[in-house]
Amino acid sequence: MSKAKKFKKLCLQYSYLKMEEEEVNEICALVGQEMQEHIKNEYPEYYEAIYHFMPDVHPEVSATEKLIAEVIDETKNDKNKDLKKLYREIAKQTHPDKEDSNSDLFKESAQAYASNDMGKMLQIASKTNIEVPKDISPETISLLQENILSIHNDIKKHKETVSWAWYKAKNKQEKEVIITNILYHIGATL
Repeated sequence: MSKAKKFKKLCLQYSYLKMEEEEVNEICALVGQEMQEHIKNEYPEYYEAIYHFMPDVHPEVSATEKLIAEVIDETKNDKNKDLKKLYREIAKQTHPDKEDSNSDLFKESAQAYASNDMGKMLQIASKTNIEVPKDISPETISLLQENILSIHNDIKKHKETVSWAWYKAKNKQEKEVIITNILYHIGATL
């Protein structure tokens, strides 16, 4: 298989897995809320013991500011040359100081750059009509493969959670077994 075909195939695989990851994350978040509500209503005496460790914090706002600072620091470090080149091209078009810029894409590209997410960087380049270099290096292909493996592992981890088990439960009895196991693990007795 030619390098170009392999690269295209990897880009498509990355896109598919990103969509699956988003779907699994959404399902787990919704099911997690459903489980929390169920425990609150059906087992109020154990609710606090189960959910006391889950702070209701939204770190996204300050994380974005920290991320941009990290990216500035990391520009001094060695990065994949294709990743760095795409990041610079995207930053030229999307930087918040530029008129008619898309600061959301700038933040996404900064995050992708900081985390070496070549797949995300390629998606952003596509959105901004930035041409991807034709002579992609073997290191870039390897980086994209690492990104794909990372997403695959994240999906697998989510599918091993209690939320996913609850989502896949076929009936109320299976859901009660899940709740019983949760209570057992926190040391509660029914």
